[in-house]
Amino acid sequence: MDGAEQEPGAGYWRCDIAEDDQLTWSENVYALFGLPAGTPVMRDWAVERYAEPSRTILERVREFALNRKLGFILDAELCPEGGGSCWIRVIAVPILAKDSGRVVGLHGLKRPL
Repeated sequence: MDGAEQEPGAGYWRCDIAEDDQLTWSENVYALFGLPAGTPVMRDWAVERYAEPSRTILERVREFALNRKLGFILDAELCPEGGGSCWIRVIAVPILAKDSGRVVGLHGLKRPL
């Protein structure tokens, strides 16, 4: 996580698929979404913060990446809590189970553009 925080405004995130899409965010990701750090967040709520068509593209790219065990980079429009909108870059890399090679999560960076 230290490397993620070196780029101004960039933050680390993780989504544990094996744990019902549990999200872990750094303080900068909370700030991008307009939330106080440590606020419990469900993935469905976070996905709803993406404007259309970014939300639809995010879901398609994510599904493709999970099925193919691939990472992705996506520029998307975000509508943070409290109003307004901004563009962010989402960088995602799959997390594979050591024993089976199955995708158990995604992690990466989110940063403002």
